[in-house]
Amino acid sequence: MKLTFLSSAFVATLCLTSAPITAHAQAAAAPAAPAPAMAAPAKSAAVKASQFGGKVVAVDAAANTIEVKSHKHDLKLTVDASTKYKNATALSDFAVGDKVSGSYSKDTNTVCLLTKKAAK
Repeated sequence: MKLTFLSSAFVATLCLTSAPITAHAQAAAAPAAPAPAMAAPAKSAAVKASQFGGKVVAVDAAANTIEVKSHKHDLKLTVDASTKYKNATALSDFAVGDKVSGSYSKDTNTVCLLTKKAAK
């Protein structure tokens, strides 16, 4: 019984004396550099796109504009390098009388998507 008590006391003393050494070694280590903050993604300007559809009444390749007449209103829209085309590759593929649809930015009147509908 004495032996058990002594060995337990010895183990407890050994554990207690080594704890400060371990803590001291950890405290002496250089603090870790903080993780770099992730940059917030850039906010893109929200484009208010409106849908349109109708017949082409005018195409002006020099001015990069197309005029579309629908049953609700007439639109004169600008085409630029960001315009996407479907069933066409450029403004020059459109002619007066073609049926078209697409979307445009109300803020700038710039066409986002211009689709040439197939003739029936």
